[in-house]
Amino acid sequence: MPTTRTPNPPRPAADPGTTSHPGAHAAVPPGGPRDASEDRAAGAGPRWARRVRVRLPVLLVAVVVMWTLVQGSLVVVLGEDPFDNAHPWVTLLLGVSGSVLTLAVYAWLVRRLEGRRVVELAPRAAVGGVARGMVIGAVMSASVYGVLAALGCFRVTGTGPLDSLATIVGIMSTAAVIEELIFRGVVFRVLETRLGTWAALAVSAALFGLMHLVNNPHATAWVAVAIALEAGVMFAAAYAATRTLWLPIGLHLAWNVLGSAVGASPVGNIDEIPPSPLTSVLEGPAALVGSGYGPEAGIPAVVAGLLVGVAFLVLAARRGNLRPADLRARRAGG
Repeated sequence: MPTTRTPNPPRPAADPGTTSHPGAHAAVPPGGPRDASEDRAAGAGPRWARRVRVRLPVLLVAVVVMWTLVQGSLVVVLGEDPFDNAHPWVTLLLGVSGSVLTLAVYAWLVRRLEGRRVVELAPRAAVGGVARGMVIGAVMSASVYGVLAALGCFRVTGTGPLDSLATIVGIMSTAAVIEELIFRGVVFRVLETRLGTWAALAVSAALFGLMHLVNNPHATAWVAVAIALEAGVMFAAAYAATRTLWLPIGLHLAWNVLGSAVGASPVGNIDEIPPSPLTSVLEGPAALVGSGYGPEAGIPAVVAGLLVGVAFLVLAARRGNLRPADLRARRAGG
Protein backbone atom coordinates (compact mmCIF):
# COMPACT_ATOMS: atom_id res chain seq x y z
CA MET A 1 0.00 0.00 0.00
CA PRO A 2 1.55 3.32 -0.94
CA THR A 3 2.42 5.68 1.87
CA THR A 4 2.33 9.40 1.85
CA ARG A 5 4.94 11.58 3.49
CA THR A 6 3.91 14.63 5.40
CA PRO A 7 6.08 17.53 4.28
CA ASN A 8 8.27 19.05 6.96
CA PRO A 9 7.02 22.43 8.17
CA PRO A 10 9.06 25.34 6.83
CA ARG A 11 11.83 26.54 9.10
CA PRO A 12 11.50 30.06 10.41
CA ALA A 13 13.82 32.58 8.84
CA ALA A 14 16.94 33.30 10.84
CA ASP A 15 17.08 36.56 12.73
CA PRO A 16 19.63 38.70 10.90
CA GLY A 17 20.87 39.96 14.27
CA THR A 18 21.98 36.49 15.36
CA THR A 19 24.56 33.96 14.30
CA SER A 20 24.21 30.18 14.36
CA HIS A 21 25.99 27.10 13.15
CA PRO A 22 25.07 23.45 12.64
CA GLY A 23 24.61 21.72 15.96
CA ALA A 24 24.19 24.94 17.91
CA HIS A 25 21.54 24.86 20.61
CA ALA A 26 20.53 28.46 20.17
CA ALA A 27 21.45 31.52 18.21
CA VAL A 28 23.81 33.85 20.05
CA PRO A 29 23.20 37.57 19.68
CA PRO A 30 26.15 39.86 19.07
CA GLY A 31 27.73 41.04 22.32
CA GLY A 32 26.93 37.86 24.24
CA PRO A 33 24.00 36.73 26.39
CA ARG A 34 23.89 39.99 28.33
CA ASP A 35 22.23 41.74 25.37
CA ALA A 36 19.16 39.56 25.44
CA SER A 37 18.60 39.69 29.18
CA GLU A 38 19.73 43.01 30.58
CA ASP A 39 18.25 45.13 27.81
CA ARG A 40 14.80 43.73 28.59
CA ALA A 41 15.20 44.29 32.32
CA ALA A 42 13.05 47.43 32.46
CA GLY A 43 10.03 45.56 31.12
CA ALA A 44 10.54 42.10 32.59
CA GLY A 45 10.29 42.79 36.32
CA PRO A 46 7.35 44.01 38.37
CA ARG A 47 5.72 47.19 37.07
CA TRP A 48 6.78 49.33 40.04
CA ALA A 49 10.48 48.45 39.51
CA ARG A 50 10.67 49.10 35.77
CA ARG A 51 11.92 52.66 36.02
CA VAL A 52 15.62 53.26 36.55
CA ARG A 53 14.82 55.94 39.13
CA VAL A 54 13.20 53.22 41.26
CA ARG A 55 15.35 50.19 40.50
CA LEU A 56 18.67 52.00 41.04
CA PRO A 57 18.03 53.21 44.62
CA VAL A 58 16.40 49.94 45.67
CA LEU A 59 19.40 47.89 44.56
CA LEU A 60 21.80 50.47 45.94
CA VAL A 61 20.20 50.59 49.39
CA ALA A 62 20.07 46.79 49.59
CA VAL A 63 23.79 46.35 48.83
CA VAL A 64 24.80 49.21 51.14
CA VAL A 65 22.76 47.66 53.95
CA MET A 66 24.56 44.35 53.38
CA TRP A 67 27.90 46.19 53.45
CA THR A 68 26.96 47.78 56.77
CA LEU A 69 25.93 44.43 58.22
CA VAL A 70 29.12 42.69 57.08
CA GLN A 71 31.34 45.47 58.40
CA GLY A 72 29.36 45.57 61.62
CA SER A 73 29.80 41.83 62.13
CA LEU A 74 33.56 42.22 61.74
CA VAL A 75 33.63 44.94 64.40
CA VAL A 76 31.34 43.04 66.78
CA VAL A 77 33.34 39.81 66.56
CA LEU A 78 36.87 41.20 66.14
CA GLY A 79 36.76 44.56 67.89
CA GLU A 80 37.19 48.13 66.68
CA ASP A 81 40.29 47.33 64.60
CA PRO A 82 39.80 44.17 62.50
CA PHE A 83 43.23 44.79 60.94
CA ASP A 84 45.03 44.10 64.22
CA ASN A 85 45.42 40.44 63.15
CA ALA A 86 44.26 39.12 66.53
CA HIS A 87 42.00 36.52 64.87
CA PRO A 88 43.18 36.09 61.25
CA TRP A 89 41.25 32.93 60.37
CA VAL A 90 38.01 34.20 61.90
CA THR A 91 38.48 37.40 59.89
CA LEU A 92 38.96 35.37 56.72
CA LEU A 93 35.85 33.28 57.40
CA LEU A 94 33.67 36.30 58.22
CA GLY A 95 34.93 38.31 55.26
CA VAL A 96 34.51 35.60 52.64
CA SER A 97 31.14 34.40 53.97
CA GLY A 98 29.86 37.98 54.13
CA SER A 99 30.97 38.54 50.54
CA VAL A 100 29.22 35.37 49.34
CA LEU A 101 26.04 36.33 51.18
CA THR A 102 26.06 39.80 49.64
CA LEU A 103 26.52 38.32 46.16
CA ALA A 104 23.52 36.05 46.81
CA VAL A 105 21.36 38.98 47.95
CA TYR A 106 22.31 41.00 44.86
CA ALA A 107 21.52 38.07 42.54
CA TRP A 108 18.17 37.43 44.24
CA LEU A 109 17.16 41.09 44.00
CA VAL A 110 18.15 41.38 40.35
CA ARG A 111 16.10 38.29 39.48
CA ARG A 112 13.10 39.72 41.34
CA LEU A 113 13.33 43.31 40.11
CA GLU A 114 14.53 42.73 36.55
CA GLY A 115 13.04 39.32 35.81
CA ARG A 116 16.17 37.87 34.21
CA ARG A 117 19.11 35.58 34.71
CA VAL A 118 21.96 37.33 36.51
CA VAL A 119 24.47 36.74 33.73
CA GLU A 120 26.99 39.19 35.21
CA LEU A 121 27.41 36.73 38.10
CA ALA A 122 27.13 33.46 36.17
CA PRO A 123 28.55 30.78 38.52
CA ARG A 124 30.36 28.93 35.71
CA ALA A 125 32.41 32.07 34.98
CA ALA A 126 33.36 32.80 38.61
CA VAL A 127 36.66 30.96 38.96
CA GLY A 128 38.05 31.92 35.57
CA GLY A 129 36.88 35.53 35.82
CA VAL A 130 38.28 36.12 39.30
CA ALA A 131 41.55 34.37 38.39
CA ARG A 132 42.05 36.47 35.25
CA GLY A 133 41.26 39.64 37.17
CA MET A 134 43.72 38.73 39.92
CA VAL A 135 46.50 38.06 37.39
CA ILE A 136 45.93 41.47 35.76
CA GLY A 137 45.74 43.15 39.18
CA ALA A 138 48.93 41.43 40.34
CA VAL A 139 50.84 42.49 37.23
CA MET A 140 49.59 46.05 37.59
CA SER A 141 50.47 46.18 41.29
CA ALA A 142 53.93 44.72 40.70
CA SER A 143 54.52 47.26 37.93
CA VAL A 144 53.60 50.20 40.17
CA TYR A 145 55.78 49.05 43.07
CA GLY A 146 58.53 48.15 40.64
CA VAL A 147 58.53 51.70 39.26
CA LEU A 148 58.54 53.14 42.78
CA ALA A 149 61.44 50.86 43.76
CA ALA A 150 63.40 51.85 40.66
CA LEU A 151 62.92 55.51 41.59
CA GLY A 152 64.15 54.86 45.13
CA CYS A 153 60.73 55.46 46.69
CA PHE A 154 59.94 51.93 47.86
CA ARG A 155 61.92 49.11 49.46
CA VAL A 156 61.07 45.98 51.42
CA THR A 157 62.68 46.00 54.86
CA GLY A 158 61.65 42.69 56.40
CA THR A 159 58.86 40.24 57.11
CA GLY A 160 55.85 40.19 59.37
CA PRO A 161 53.35 37.55 60.53
CA LEU A 162 52.44 35.28 57.63
CA ASP A 163 48.92 34.68 58.94
CA SER A 164 48.23 38.40 58.50
CA LEU A 165 47.55 37.48 54.87
CA ALA A 166 44.37 35.76 56.06
CA THR A 167 43.27 38.97 57.78
CA ILE A 168 44.04 41.02 54.68
CA VAL A 169 42.18 38.66 52.31
CA GLY A 170 39.18 38.49 54.64
CA ILE A 171 38.77 42.26 54.90
CA MET A 172 39.73 43.07 51.33
CA SER A 173 37.38 40.46 49.89
CA THR A 174 34.43 42.33 51.37
CA ALA A 175 35.74 45.62 49.99
CA ALA A 176 36.33 44.21 46.50
CA VAL A 177 33.03 42.34 46.24
CA ILE A 178 30.72 44.93 47.75
CA GLU A 179 32.32 47.96 46.10
CA GLU A 180 32.09 46.21 42.72
CA LEU A 181 28.44 45.36 43.31
CA ILE A 182 27.65 48.96 44.26
CA PHE A 183 29.61 50.89 41.65
CA ARG A 184 29.72 48.50 38.70
CA GLY A 185 26.86 46.05 39.34
CA VAL A 186 24.34 48.74 40.31
CA VAL A 187 25.46 52.29 39.44
CA PHE A 188 27.31 51.65 36.16
CA ARG A 189 25.13 48.80 34.88
CA VAL A 190 21.76 50.37 35.60
CA LEU A 191 22.71 53.88 34.44
CA GLU A 192 24.22 52.45 31.25
CA THR A 193 20.80 51.20 30.14
CA ARG A 194 19.66 54.83 29.88
CA LEU A 195 22.74 57.08 29.71
CA GLY A 196 24.99 54.85 27.62
CA THR A 197 28.45 53.49 28.43
CA TRP A 198 30.44 56.73 28.46
CA ALA A 199 28.14 58.72 30.74
CA ALA A 200 27.64 55.76 33.08
CA LEU A 201 31.39 55.27 33.27
CA ALA A 202 31.96 58.95 34.10
CA VAL A 203 29.29 59.01 36.82
CA SER A 204 30.29 55.71 38.44
CA ALA A 205 34.01 56.60 38.38
CA ALA A 206 33.38 60.01 39.93
CA LEU A 207 31.22 58.53 42.69
CA PHE A 208 33.84 55.85 43.34
CA GLY A 209 36.50 58.52 43.78
CA LEU A 210 34.30 60.62 46.07
CA MET A 211 33.52 57.59 48.22
CA HIS A 212 37.18 57.42 49.22
CA LEU A 213 36.91 60.84 50.86
CA VAL A 214 34.51 59.51 53.49
CA ASN A 215 35.96 59.09 56.99
CA ASN A 216 39.56 59.41 55.80
CA PRO A 217 41.57 62.35 57.13
CA HIS A 218 44.35 61.74 54.58
CA ALA A 219 42.02 61.98 51.56
CA THR A 220 42.06 65.13 49.46
CA ALA A 221 40.41 66.32 46.26
CA TRP A 222 43.41 64.93 44.34
CA VAL A 223 42.91 61.53 46.00
CA ALA A 224 39.32 61.43 44.73
CA VAL A 225 40.43 62.39 41.21
CA ALA A 226 43.29 59.87 41.21
CA ILE A 227 41.11 56.97 42.34
CA ALA A 228 38.35 57.92 39.91
CA LEU A 229 40.83 57.85 37.03
CA GLU A 230 42.93 54.83 37.93
CA ALA A 231 40.31 52.58 39.52
CA GLY A 232 36.85 53.93 38.72
CA VAL A 233 37.58 53.97 34.99
CA MET A 234 39.52 50.69 35.02
CA PHE A 235 36.93 48.63 36.90
CA ALA A 236 34.00 49.97 34.85
CA ALA A 237 35.92 49.37 31.62
CA ALA A 238 36.71 45.81 32.74
CA TYR A 239 33.00 45.19 33.25
CA ALA A 240 32.08 46.80 29.93
CA ALA A 241 34.60 44.63 28.07
CA THR A 242 33.62 41.33 29.70
CA ARG A 243 30.02 41.92 30.87
CA THR A 244 30.84 40.01 34.04
CA LEU A 245 31.52 41.28 37.55
CA TRP A 246 33.91 38.45 38.31
CA LEU A 247 36.89 39.95 36.48
CA PRO A 248 36.68 43.41 38.11
CA ILE A 249 36.19 41.73 41.48
CA GLY A 250 39.40 39.74 40.98
CA LEU A 251 41.25 42.82 39.71
CA HIS A 252 40.07 44.89 42.68
CA LEU A 253 40.94 42.14 45.16
CA ALA A 254 44.46 41.63 43.81
CA TRP A 255 45.28 45.34 43.92
CA ASN A 256 44.02 45.71 47.51
CA VAL A 257 45.58 42.51 48.83
CA LEU A 258 49.01 42.97 47.28
CA GLY A 259 49.20 46.61 48.32
CA SER A 260 48.38 45.71 51.91
CA ALA A 261 50.58 42.58 51.91
CA VAL A 262 53.73 44.63 51.28
CA GLY A 263 52.83 47.00 54.10
CA ALA A 264 52.62 50.04 51.85
CA SER A 265 48.95 50.66 51.11
CA PRO A 266 46.85 50.06 54.23
CA VAL A 267 43.48 51.40 53.09
CA GLY A 268 44.61 54.92 52.36
CA ASN A 269 46.52 55.69 55.56
CA ILE A 270 50.26 55.07 55.64
CA ASP A 271 50.54 56.44 59.19
CA GLU A 272 48.80 53.39 60.67
CA ILE A 273 50.27 50.36 58.96
CA PRO A 274 48.65 47.11 60.18
CA PRO A 275 50.46 43.76 60.40
CA SER A 276 51.42 42.39 56.98
CA PRO A 277 53.56 39.53 55.60
CA LEU A 278 56.18 42.04 54.40
CA THR A 279 57.31 45.30 55.93
CA SER A 280 58.46 48.15 53.75
CA VAL A 281 59.37 51.81 53.54
CA LEU A 282 57.56 54.17 51.18
CA GLU A 283 59.11 57.60 50.89
CA GLY A 284 59.67 60.24 48.27
CA PRO A 285 57.80 63.02 46.46
CA ALA A 286 54.07 63.14 47.19
CA ALA A 287 53.35 63.02 43.46
CA LEU A 288 54.92 59.55 43.34
CA VAL A 289 54.04 57.94 46.68
CA GLY A 290 50.68 59.63 47.26
CA SER A 291 51.69 61.57 50.37
CA GLY A 292 49.70 60.44 53.44
CA TYR A 293 47.21 58.38 51.45
CA GLY A 294 49.52 55.84 49.85
CA PRO A 295 50.49 54.72 46.33
CA GLU A 296 46.90 54.81 45.06
CA ALA A 297 47.21 58.61 45.00
CA GLY A 298 50.56 58.56 43.19
CA ILE A 299 51.17 59.22 39.50
CA PRO A 300 52.57 55.70 38.76
CA ALA A 301 49.32 54.10 39.96
CA VAL A 302 47.17 56.59 38.05
CA VAL A 303 49.10 55.98 34.82
CA ALA A 304 48.99 52.19 35.24
CA GLY A 305 45.26 52.19 36.00
CA LEU A 306 44.47 54.42 33.04
CA LEU A 307 46.49 52.23 30.68
CA VAL A 308 44.65 49.11 31.82
CA GLY A 309 41.33 50.96 31.62
CA VAL A 310 41.98 52.16 28.07
CA ALA A 311 42.95 48.63 27.05
CA PHE A 312 39.63 47.32 28.39
CA LEU A 313 37.71 50.09 26.61
CA VAL A 314 39.39 49.21 23.33
CA LEU A 315 38.43 45.57 23.91
CA ALA A 316 34.85 46.63 24.72
CA ALA A 317 34.66 48.60 21.47
CA ARG A 318 35.98 45.68 19.43
CA ARG A 319 33.39 43.40 21.00
CA GLY A 320 30.58 45.85 20.35
CA ASN A 321 29.96 46.30 24.06
CA LEU A 322 29.85 50.11 24.16
CA ARG A 323 26.21 51.12 24.55
CA PRO A 324 24.58 54.31 23.23
CA ALA A 325 22.23 56.37 25.39
CA ASP A 326 18.58 55.31 25.23
CA LEU A 327 17.06 58.74 24.64
CA ARG A 328 13.57 57.44 24.01
CA ALA A 329 13.42 55.78 27.42
CA ARG A 330 14.76 58.94 29.05
CA ARG A 331 12.07 61.09 27.41
CA ALA A 332 9.45 58.59 28.54
CA GLY A 333 10.57 59.02 32.13
CA GLY A 334 12.50 55.74 32.48
